Amino acid sequence: TLQGAPPPNASANAGWKKSAAGNGVHAIQSMCEWRPEHRPLTPEILMALSQMLLELMNRWNRHQRVLMILSAYHREVNRVYLDSIGQLEEALRERDKFDSNEPADNAEDNGASEATNESETSEARVKTFHIIQASPPHASSTTVINWLMGLFHPNQDIAFLSNWPEQPVKQSGEDVEIGATLVTKTSNLNILELYKAVRPNFDEVFFVISNRGGDSRTRVDVALCGYKNVLCLEYDELQFANNSELPELVGKLTAKLAKRFEFFFGSEPEWSAQGHQAAAVKRLEDMMTLIVEMQHRGDDKVNLKYGVRGRIKGGSVRRRLMELNDETGDELSSRF
Repeated sequence: TLQGAPPPNASANAGWKKSAAGNGVHAIQSMCEWRPEHRPLTPEILMALSQMLLELMNRWNRHQRVLMILSAYHREVNRVYLDSIGQLEEALRERDKFDSNEPADNAEDNGASEATNESETSEARVKTFHIIQASPPHASSTTVINWLMGLFHPNQDIAFLSNWPEQPVKQSGEDVEIGATLVTKTSNLNILELYKAVRPNFDEVFFVISNRGGDSRTRVDVALCGYKNVLCLEYDELQFANNSELPELVGKLTAKLAKRFEFFFGSEPEWSAQGHQAAAVKRLEDMMTLIVEMQHRGDDKVNLKYGVRGRIKGGSVRRRLMELNDETGDELSSRF
């Protein structure tokens, strides 16, 4: 629906009444006829059209032909919107700057971006985004994803993205549209291919990656960390001794996220507010409580909200044997 659109004009209503008298063709023509003085394409309506097209793109993402058509319409609507608020020329200049892909003197502040069309360049329009958390094994990804979920979806289960669009996003054990959540977790480290697949559905796609040590098996390609839509974190900066350190940890990580992606969200994004950070702290506290509970459960058991797996190898059969033998699980450490 287009919120804020004026009701059909008087001539359309008259046409409808006329159809009741038998002149249906003329009535339909009257109702379908668009005149800018009756239904002007205001910036608000254009924003609603843009959002509607994005939703349709999410719904029809498996049909390449339809997706291409909708994407073309979406770009045109964005262009008209920018023109209506007097920012089209500036947006095109910014687009050209991104397209030139000029090397940055400081990769931390000015990393390259794969984004190429004008939809990323206007702060004024409603912009859509998606954050993908991707990490090599044993790099504290559980901490990272629950921090992000705490900022954006504090009460929801983690959404898992594997090989989209060939395989659907999974959340709470069910298939969901990729646009149903702002954050997904993946073990797919083919970042550039993943970006190219997901990017047409959003104004920008961001990646938050954690690395560990110097082993290539626990780090992504260093070049990826130079892209301005990628934030790379180190394992050591994700560690905490106890829950009392969580507010400081969340504050530092959130500040780093906001600074890295300031080019898109602005200097003070809503999700960086204290209320969102407090929700992230609470979620990490609950995650730690669950980790203690799960240490005596088999590794075939997984909590879908926090992504925490049981710690006993061999699953429930081994757990039963341990119970019979009155054994205990491994000592829990926050360094997971």
